[in-house]
Amino acid sequence: MPKDAVTKHDVTSAHQVKRTVGAAVDSLQKIELQSVGYNPVAYSKIADFTKWLNEFVERSESIINLGEHQYENRPVAIIHAATQRMFEIPGRIEAEEKNIKSHMQCYETKAEELRKKGFTTEQIASIIKYPQNEIDVSKKALEDMKTEAKDIEMFLGDSPRYDLNLIKNAKLDKFLQLHKMNHQA
Repeated sequence: MPKDAVTKHDVTSAHQVKRTVGAAVDSLQKIELQSVGYNPVAYSKIADFTKWLNEFVERSESIINLGEHQYENRPVAIIHAATQRMFEIPGRIEAEEKNIKSHMQCYETKAEELRKKGFTTEQIASIIKYPQNEIDVSKKALEDMKTEAKDIEMFLGDSPRYDLNLIKNAKLDKFLQLHKMNHQA
């Protein structure tokens, strides 16, 4: 990302400065020599102060323009892919949670059948294996997807900058390929 990239906060602050300090500059520029009793020293101080304040307005305008440029050149395909992935994640999370539940229910069903046949807890443990590995894999996938969703949310909220580092671990390839195919047709 370019060093001179601006954030949403930068742009919001720049608009605030432009609005408030710009209004002060506009008012001060209306002061004429006559308004200060033809006092050239006072008038010069007001002019210097106005010039100094105007530097803040100009800096703010520069930040606003850079933000607009960044927004106009935002990574549209990646934003669309991230949005699609964001909508996909809740369904994937639900499927993974059902997967955990299914592994546990399957184990419990088998264990209950063996208990009914008179097997002890120790014997059951030696016959059927508790699906801890499968559960751990699913829990890791859940954790990863929740983290990914937070990262995507931060990326989508990072206008006008859209820092790609925020989604470096997001699984967007499928959606980027779909986007590419849709725009080639």
